[in-house]
Amino acid sequence: MRRRLLLSLPGSLLAASPQQDVLAALERWRSATLAADTKTLLWLMHPDLWFSHSDARLESRDEFIAALSSGQLRYERIDLGPQKAAGSSLAAWTRGDMTATVVRPSGANTYNLNVLHVWIFADGRWQLAARQSTRRLNL
Repeated sequence: MRRRLLLSLPGSLLAASPQQDVLAALERWRSATLAADTKTLLWLMHPDLWFSHSDARLESRDEFIAALSSGQLRYERIDLGPQKAAGSSLAAWTRGDMTATVVRPSGANTYNLNVLHVWIFADGRWQLAARQSTRRLNL
């Protein structure tokens, strides 16, 4: 007669799916951006990251970090709507709605966006490699 040994491991020790992992990374990005936690953001964002903003501006990871660090950019609010995620063990994406209130020296603006985040698995973690946003139509 065979006996089976079942181990009960905490959830954090069990492998999650790439989809669950990138959704968790997206939440870490949201929290770190709101806190202007540049150390965490540098860890989460790939060095070659580019943001493509809804106004057609392009911004590198280093430009984004510099703007947050200097106070030229502050996120007052980031609300994520339902997110979809897909991918494999090395690349994944998240897509969903986001409402963000952004404060710059010229004032505060609130944006209603559709956002695509592209993630790659590198150096043992999920890193944000690209972000594309478009404004949602208010119909």
